[in-house]
Amino acid sequence: MRKILLLTLSLIFVLIVFSCTAKKTVVVTEPAPVVQRDVVFVQKAPPPPKTAVVKRCGPKKVWISGHWKWTGRKYVWKKGHCERKKRNKVWIAGHWVKTTRGWKWTPGHWR
Repeated sequence: MRKILLLTLSLIFVLIVFSCTAKKTVVVTEPAPVVQRDVVFVQKAPPPPKTAVVKRCGPKKVWISGHWKWTGRKYVWKKGHCERKKRNKVWIAGHWVKTTRGWKWTPGHWR
């Protein structure tokens, strides 16, 4: 009887230890969801881009130029900045596009 009790307690201990230290691997086979941004059409054209001095960013960074941002009431200038380059990617600058519905902002992105 004593051996059965000792064996049972040993088995419970082993199960508790392995259940606490077991690693689970989760494999996700679905693609990440695409984040949809609200598209805003502005009836008033953006002002011409400001003339800016482009700063030297260094060998591992790229200059992201400034642009006019619509606040919902008016355009405000968003300053340019340096950003770390992404390996094997090229920065495509954001820009305003005139459409039949008004002016639409296309955000800058890495390609």
